[in-house]
Amino acid sequence: MVAGNYFGNASGMAPRSHIAVYKALYKSFGGFAADVVAAIDQAAQDGVDIISLSITPNRRPPGIATFFNPIDMALLSAVKSGIFVVQAAGNTGPSPKSMSSFSPWIFTVGAASHDRVYSNSIVLGNNVTIPGVGLAPGTCSNEMYTLISAVHALSNETTLANDMYAGECQDPSNFDREFIQGNLLICSYSIRFVLGLSTVKQALQTAKNLSAAGVVFCMDPFVIGFQLNPTPLNMPGIIIPSTNDSKILLQYYNSSLERDGFTKKIVRFGAVASIS
Repeated sequence: MVAGNYFGNASGMAPRSHIAVYKALYKSFGGFAADVVAAIDQAAQDGVDIISLSITPNRRPPGIATFFNPIDMALLSAVKSGIFVVQAAGNTGPSPKSMSSFSPWIFTVGAASHDRVYSNSIVLGNNVTIPGVGLAPGTCSNEMYTLISAVHALSNETTLANDMYAGECQDPSNFDREFIQGNLLICSYSIRFVLGLSTVKQALQTAKNLSAAGVVFCMDPFVIGFQLNPTPLNMPGIIIPSTNDSKILLQYYNSSLERDGFTKKIVRFGAVASIS
């Protein structure tokens, strides 16, 4: 159950176990070894049976005593108290000498992937269905909503010349609410999302502030080879991971625009779609 929506059952090797989570690191700057040691000590005091660490040092400590870093010593104490410790082999590589977890009391695992996806789809007004991903609810059944690209819904004060990233839907003040209200907002998923400079969360907040019916993220052609993490969307939405599928949607959208014959300004947004 994610954001009030049911996406099926999931279980692991210990389906009846409880999970304790200790926050010691932060996305913006990482953290300190002392915080990780404190989390390990607290977990031991709480009586956990297994500690799973998906973190490792960035590099091997210098000198001969390679095992004597603070985190490894804290994990040694945890093992001596009966806790099974699992740690990632490293967060770099694949390349020679990139492994940074090798203390003999730690069970080290290599990188792995899974085939789990949370799929949904968008049905266009021309009866073309495009697959996507997203932990999100769908739009109301049997109802189509007008599609509007973020770059076509800018306010009079905003232009792509003064905000070239406006299409990523990060700032609601860039847009005219009347264009977006009740419609499906198309946002560009660029390399800035991969780098953390733009976020899906902020785009959703923009869409909610503008009363959009939902959000459609089209993949920028330059975003290739990156894995999309499952992102809970608290409103109807879809991320289209394929650049080819994104192109199909945008071609349908652009071909459905009606423009004034003289000024070439858009007078009608004809593309419609629903998310399921």
